[in-house]
Amino acid sequence: MDFIHIVSWMSLCNTDVVKRMAAWIMPLLGVAPYSPEGVQMAKKQTAQVIQILEDHLQDRRYLVADCLTLADPFCAGLVSFGFANVFDKEWRARFPCFTAWYEMVTSLAMYRAVMPNTVMAETALGPPKLSMRSDFTADD
Repeated sequence: MDFIHIVSWMSLCNTDVVKRMAAWIMPLLGVAPYSPEGVQMAKKQTAQVIQILEDHLQDRRYLVADCLTLADPFCAGLVSFGFANVFDKEWRARFPCFTAWYEMVTSLAMYRAVMPNTVMAETALGPPKLSMRSDFTADD
């Protein structure tokens, strides 16, 4: 049964979280078309899916069972892009259990062996400068 839960958390992070987080971050980096409304919608949707993790981690240290499983470093690795770019101090305060879980997983020796440095954004990325905005469309 744990296997099913492990795959479920990995799937949630790999699809729902990454998709929404990318829709939030990529336009701010200038590698996808920027629309203030689109970025706000993606930010809201990212918070909604992260709330699932936050609620689950209220009384747990790990995503599955009482020990580290593949789901923990896998999901932490996927959300590291958010922590480095848009999950700033104010945002992290809204998700204390999720943030504590991320910090715990990313401080493990096995995680540090692969990702020695994790970055926590002090300030979230803002709108891109005009020179950064992409002229590419989704069809390119």
